[in-house]
Amino acid sequence: MSSISLLRRSGLFVEFNDEELKAIVEISKEHRLSAGEPIIQEGSRASSLYFVEIGSVDVLKNRADARIPCLSHLMEGDLFGELAFLEGAPRAADVVAHDGLTVLELHYQDIEKLVNENPKLGVKFYRALSLSISKKLRKTTEDLLNLILSSRLVALGQMAMSIGHEINNLLSIILFNLERIEGAMKDEVIDRPSILQEITTGRVVLDRITKIVAGIKMAGRDSRNDPMVPTNLRTLITETLTFCQQRYKNSDIRLEIPAVPDDIYIKCRSVEISQVLINLLNNSYDAIKNLNDRWVKLEFNDFGDRIQISITDSGPKIPKEIRERMFHPFFTTKCAGQGTGLGLSISRKIVEAHGGCLDISGASQNPRFEINLPKEGRT
Repeated sequence: MSSISLLRRSGLFVEFNDEELKAIVEISKEHRLSAGEPIIQEGSRASSLYFVEIGSVDVLKNRADARIPCLSHLMEGDLFGELAFLEGAPRAADVVAHDGLTVLELHYQDIEKLVNENPKLGVKFYRALSLSISKKLRKTTEDLLNLILSSRLVALGQMAMSIGHEINNLLSIILFNLERIEGAMKDEVIDRPSILQEITTGRVVLDRITKIVAGIKMAGRDSRNDPMVPTNLRTLITETLTFCQQRYKNSDIRLEIPAVPDDIYIKCRSVEISQVLINLLNNSYDAIKNLNDRWVKLEFNDFGDRIQISITDSGPKIPKEIRERMFHPFFTTKCAGQGTGLGLSISRKIVEAHGGCLDISGASQNPRFEINLPKEGRT
């Protein structure tokens, strides 16, 4: 593939003619690297942007507490390094050759020289570069929103087995009731009150199943465009606990829930606040499921203009150095493959978007997460 064909294939120079592309190719430099060789190092000052000509690259991110293995994998024709290049900012990640690699480099000084010599071409170049960055940022935003949604679905998935177990138990009750009704119908003297009682019990059980299924459908859908509306706190808590109680019961974990105030309303997207509570309850479950003393406690404190919902579990107090990092994206204390490290950071963002705050108490002798939300007058 010629360098001109490469630039045109990248999508950045679709509107450039061959003469303009030739001028850009003339100021580019070609580099060949072996697998594992770095092209860009995180933190270094940006001075160039690059096109993958042959091979592929991995974009890697380092953190003090973890290394994120691969943020992105770029192939032939892909452009990289343009955002930091345009800002003159430090590089945000490492870029390493994945295999035998050839890249074209466009250095800032060479581009500036071209701009001075041909201002019309320079304006066209920077406009194309800005549009390319805009498209990437839009795609990144969409990916992040989808990641947030999938994170909620993962949290729900962790509850799925226990919910399925509960539904099976409820269906068994209905089947048993039907068998009793069938037996009663064979008697010469039909005991109508008993049959009506069995039917009433069956309706109660079916209503329970209906609410469970409706709750799953509600919590699993995309709520990003929902309006915030006044929502009864007791209703919200009751619906959320539908996902948790059976799982806790199956693992013999004591879930302590006081009476939920019936006259408290918060203006919210109920699906999102439910997601936050499910995530915190999942975290508590995972943290204490192998302890001898297993309990989780919900508490509610009314401070007049706001309501505090706290979730405390029987685990040991979390050290200060871990508490300070728990809300950082991708930080997790769970074993590899058991957590993304996104749940708490997403949960905090959701609560903050509702005008509240989510934090972990440093005073409690057990892990205690506190959600503070503004109260809403009933409308």
